[in-house]
Amino acid sequence: MTTRLGLLPLAIVLPFICGMAEPARAGNMLEPNGAFSINTDEFVFKDGNLGIHVGTPTVTLHVNGQLLVKGEDTHLPATGKVLTSTGADGLAAWVEPVRSGFRNRLINGGMDIWQRGSSFSAGGYAADRWLAEATGNTLGFSAQRISISDALPFQYALSASAAGTNHAGLRQQIEYANFHDLAGKTVTLSFWAKALYNNTESATVRVWNRQSATEDTSLVTDIYNGTESDGMSISTYGWTRISSTIDIGSDTRALAIGIVLGSVNQTSTDTTRGFAVTGVQLEELPWPGEFEYRPYQTELQLCQRYYEKSYAAEAAPGSTDAANVFETGAISNGVDTVLALPTVSYKATKRTAPALAFYTPSGTSGSCAWYSDFSTSQELATSAARSGVNGFMARQTSDNTVNDHMVCHFTADAEFN
Repeated sequence: MTTRLGLLPLAIVLPFICGMAEPARAGNMLEPNGAFSINTDEFVFKDGNLGIHVGTPTVTLHVNGQLLVKGEDTHLPATGKVLTSTGADGLAAWVEPVRSGFRNRLINGGMDIWQRGSSFSAGGYAADRWLAEATGNTLGFSAQRISISDALPFQYALSASAAGTNHAGLRQQIEYANFHDLAGKTVTLSFWAKALYNNTESATVRVWNRQSATEDTSLVTDIYNGTESDGMSISTYGWTRISSTIDIGSDTRALAIGIVLGSVNQTSTDTTRGFAVTGVQLEELPWPGEFEYRPYQTELQLCQRYYEKSYAAEAAPGSTDAANVFETGAISNGVDTVLALPTVSYKATKRTAPALAFYTPSGTSGSCAWYSDFSTSQELATSAARSGVNGFMARQTSDNTVNDHMVCHFTADAEFN
């Protein structure tokens, strides 16, 4: 038997039927109005409480899962709301439906993409989209392979270690086009973290955010002007899932979020500190949802809007890599000492015209390998011409041999700096 349960009857009838002892009788009391349907054998009554798919309900209406509410706008609550039992403190609540895809407004939250390399001895972009930063004498950032024994569904974490430092942390700025609908709302940042050292300097993390009304102005360069949450505890004994809510201003058009070990205002200490972070997610929910996985190629293409290279995925820029170079004919008149390369197209349109860097196949920075008559190679300084968001032309001005061709690597950086 199927009974249709209306929105308004839900609010009025439930307090009355919860005291009934017989499910069949309660089912007959629910008048249909086309809102949604539930089989009567899915209702559970115990001790005056009503549950759905729950053996022992503990509240007046206990729902294991979600109910999508449909109906006319005159019914309460508003059309399209979801009744869920996974709200704050496990209480049932009416919420907006969760997006079916791309709930996570952050890119590379699982730390899978490392186009710049996997180990760094100074602050800067480490894992794609993540600017790692520490103030101190010694610091390092690296990819940490997560062992299956950690019982986490992630492959990598971003590890940060520093000594004699105020703080260590990482942050990501989100393009306005990817968060404009969050203005005036409260969102949740969640992540997994683990302390790398068993000391007090490694035991506390905070969530940092910074906002501006100027669209896509860079916010990642000055962490001290941001807002920190209260401290949250982590340890060396295992991974802890941390969550914190962030209020987005109604006029916010630039947004950066971060995770800080200790505090940006913490006094200096000589104790080595360190932490690892993975599974970072920012979403439009007042509590942390399950981490959203996207295919590796999808995540890589999202990252390539901000940084792209010609190297193989596992090769750091400047390394020896002769297999993945781009090679093309060039033009030289043999008089003006100008060689030009036809425009190279990017795999993804860039956020802004990127900063370009060139490398020879053997790793020499600032140059490309030029060949005379496809035989003799020389390394010649190379610069970009006609650079835009979709591609560039490479040019050099120190050779006067006609009929040359070029072999080269490049990186294109369009990140927030």
